[in-house]
Amino acid sequence: MNCRTLEYIVAVKETGSIRKAAQACNVTVGTISGQITRLENYFGVRIFKSRAQPAELDESAVELFEKIEAVVENLRMIKLLAKGSQAK
Repeated sequence: MNCRTLEYIVAVKETGSIRKAAQACNVTVGTISGQITRLENYFGVRIFKSRAQPAELDESAVELFEKIEAVVENLRMIKLLAKGSQAK
């Protein structure tokens, strides 16, 4: 699991579909789908109800997704801080 995988999960939820998330992340549908499967296997929980549109969180993954979303937001903030440090 890596940071990008978590970003893909958030993108699927935000866009409502794996296809749209793949477009937004500039990767293939297979990449997103594969990363979802890896993350589901890693945590032992289904993240989305199905691979169909719209992408809805499985009830068992709501709290997990909230944590993933917080991590991704923290990563965005860290990137901004790093860019600000480079400008000095």
